[in-house]
Amino acid sequence: MVLYTAKQTRLFENHVALAFGLAYPDHRPERGKVKIQIFTFFEIPRSASKNRRRAMELGDELPTKRPDLLNIAAAICDGLNGIAYADDAQITELQAWKRYSDKPRTEVVIDFYQDGQGA
Repeated sequence: MVLYTAKQTRLFENHVALAFGLAYPDHRPERGKVKIQIFTFFEIPRSASKNRRRAMELGDELPTKRPDLLNIAAAICDGLNGIAYADDAQITELQAWKRYSDKPRTEVVIDFYQDGQGA
């Protein structure tokens, strides 16, 4: 079996790794259990009516467009593999959300647990 990662996905994974490395230059990969939360905020379309924009801002209307949430989470976890944690098999809890915002972005929260704690 040949596994293939699309060029765009590889670029995103590299961007994730670079952003983590710049934010935490002295970090060494953790070996305990890992919990990851991923918040992805998509831009509100300029064409959205005032009522629709408000619904998007309040979270009443959620993004159902691509990329899909599972691919986003997989790319982020793969991008952090060997950098934030030794192996992505250490991830014991994963939560992810897609929302709209005037400030499109992705936020990642990582919690590390030693044996006998959390996750």
